[in-house]
Amino acid sequence: MRVPSGEPELVRAGAAGDPAALAALWDAYGARVFAFGQRVLGRVDAAADAAQDAFLLAHAQLGTLARAGESFGPAVFQAARTTSYDLLARERTAGAAARRGPAPSLSAAAARLRPQQRAALALSGLERLPYAEIAAVLGIGAEAVGALLARARLRLHDELRGTALAAAAVRSPDCEDVIPLLAAASDGELRPADAGWADPHIQRCPTCPRTRRAMEEAAATYAAWSPAPAPSWLGAATLAELGAEAPAAAASGGRGAAWATPRPRLSVALLGASLLAVACAALAQP
Repeated sequence: MRVPSGEPELVRAGAAGDPAALAALWDAYGARVFAFGQRVLGRVDAAADAAQDAFLLAHAQLGTLARAGESFGPAVFQAARTTSYDLLARERTAGAAARRGPAPSLSAAAARLRPQQRAALALSGLERLPYAEIAAVLGIGAEAVGALLARARLRLHDELRGTALAAAAVRSPDCEDVIPLLAAASDGELRPADAGWADPHIQRCPTCPRTRRAMEEAAATYAAWSPAPAPSWLGAATLAELGAEAPAAAASGGRGAAWATPRPRLSVALLGASLLAVACAALAQP
């Protein structure tokens, strides 16, 4: 994961409440976390809420990260996964999805994938994270990432092209085993031992080459999807919520009256559980 220069010092200073360090962490990760949320949620306003809430959750972990010498990046992306999924759940409950207007073809296709599939595609196609880091953000085993990405790409291809590759019965059990290896090969994650087994099967199988082409086409289409720019007010608003409002934002008014209006916060249960987990982790430190 791309990290800013001197991040350990920034994490320690941020844990001590240094506004400049918090601003530097936002500069390093804010737009990226917003883009992740936009890919998962499909809407700019929801992505802004998810990014802001993610930074609030990750900020609460700065002390633990500083003591452990860990990076802020995985923590803030894990928090973004949590806040994005929470917003999706609230939207489903409120029936908000039925009120959305038309969306671009790729955005609409991605919106029909499962949340975990959307998140995996964003971390791979947008952040270019290796499988081990994708697994850490999503809270799954690294061995499951290839299968998750393979199914996500096939489903995306189906949504874009009107095919049914994700739901089609595989030709043989070997085909089922090869599918995650096709994703791993295109992502540079295929182990030599797996390649030695998979390559002969692919050469003689009439369906696996078609599956590989569909997955590669979907991955390339997704990677070419330019991320939406983060709203200009988002950084100043987030830092203000952390008590570290940038002087320039204060002078210019930042988001202005729009961000002075209260917005929906994280659910009480989610925020309480997250802060409890942080407190427990802190108590566990020697």
